[in-house]
Amino acid sequence: MSTKIGTPLAPKMVAWVWFAVAAGFSLVCGWKALQGQIDWTLSVVSAGIALLIYLEPRLRRREFETVQVDDVGILRVEGSVQEEVRWDFGHGGQNYNYQRGPLSRGRLLRPSG
Repeated sequence: MSTKIGTPLAPKMVAWVWFAVAAGFSLVCGWKALQGQIDWTLSVVSAGIALLIYLEPRLRRREFETVQVDDVGILRVEGSVQEEVRWDFGHGGQNYNYQRGPLSRGRLLRPSG
């Protein structure tokens, strides 16, 4: 599967735990305010915080893909910096086999493939 530079990425998820904490706190404060034990200010402020936590991923600037992987190689573009690794770079795209694995002192055999 290849990727393309400039493809919009999926938006970030809502921090559901913090949203639940703020919304729950707002509900408890609202209940206490209905009973006349506290002022409505705390309930309204915590409800506003819960709303901001919920809307924050939607208010954020959209992010785009900066890495492209295809049959030519891997390309990474970040601002004015462009880095590329091509599959045919180096030894012609061939994989080399070692007699007893890559960590041993075995002799280099022949290219595979």
